[in-house]
Amino acid sequence: AYGGSIAATNSTVSALGVDGGEGSVYFYATTGGETINTASSIVLATGPSSNVYFYADGDITLGQVSSESYVSITSYNGAIQDGNTGLNVSAPDMQFSGRYGVGTIENPLEIQG
Repeated sequence: AYGGSIAATNSTVSALGVDGGEGSVYFYATTGGETINTASSIVLATGPSSNVYFYADGDITLGQVSSESYVSITSYNGAIQDGNTGLNVSAPDMQFSGRYGVGTIENPLEIQG
């Protein structure tokens, strides 16, 4: 998804890599403070080269994100926040960058490598 603020509400967003190919999910909300909110949703990328990329100018609120390869979550001018009560990110390789933090002491991100 590209463009203004992005919200996936009570949804499952998935990409499947077929025959060893890439099945990646991209969310871009990078102009003028736009946000990404997947708090009530599941984002999945399955397959050996399947990745999940979230890029936002503002805050990113995470539900459940899963990849068999790599997850990259970047908030250029906001924070990365926990938006659910369970696991937030599951992937063998992951990277987080939030200008104003990643999770909080009171509500940290739950991750599984």
